[in-house]
Amino acid sequence: MGFFSFVGSIVSSAFNAVKSVIEKVGLGFETALKVIVAIVVAVGKALGIIPEDEVPEELGDRVIQAEAQGIVPEKFDTYAEYMKKVRELEIDPELSEKSTLEEKRAAFLTVANKGIEEKLDSKIGLPFWGEVAKNESYFTPERVTSILKEFSSNGMDPAKITDYFEANLAPDERDKVEENLVKSEQNIDADKETDTIYNELDSMKR
Repeated sequence: MGFFSFVGSIVSSAFNAVKSVIEKVGLGFETALKVIVAIVVAVGKALGIIPEDEVPEELGDRVIQAEAQGIVPEKFDTYAEYMKKVRELEIDPELSEKSTLEEKRAAFLTVANKGIEEKLDSKIGLPFWGEVAKNESYFTPERVTSILKEFSSNGMDPAKITDYFEANLAPDERDKVEENLVKSEQNIDADKETDTIYNELDSMKR
């Protein structure tokens, strides 16, 4: 069993899953996907799993073409092993033209998300990135990286952040999520007042 698996192809599963997440937060698909990919790239670079010169659309293209050659995540034990094989793949320009830019970005996002999850040993899930796109002015790459590290180090599920902003958590769980969000913010700015952080968080609740 590989480090993750899809039901169906990477192309269709990734695209449909990402589209569904973005539609649920009421954003334009192309714009939101571009925002999410940019943040994922920055986070991946900060965590050391995405090279500085990585082009996400090109990597997504490689992921799609690799699948056509039987190179799929299920056959690899780790993200690094899978990525090594994908990056070694020689791209076929004719096949590249058959995939849309959004399909390439969705393939990249799905695979990169799993790489981040493996690196942090934490379940993130695509809905978290939908929340990031919805509040992109707040969820800067630096802040997202800090949040994911803080939640991971405390065994908290970052996916609960979406439930937090939608007020879908029980009081005890809400307080734990809030505590980790405050700590992640103070990891960036140790002098930032707790009340200021709470006010910022409250402004994004729905």
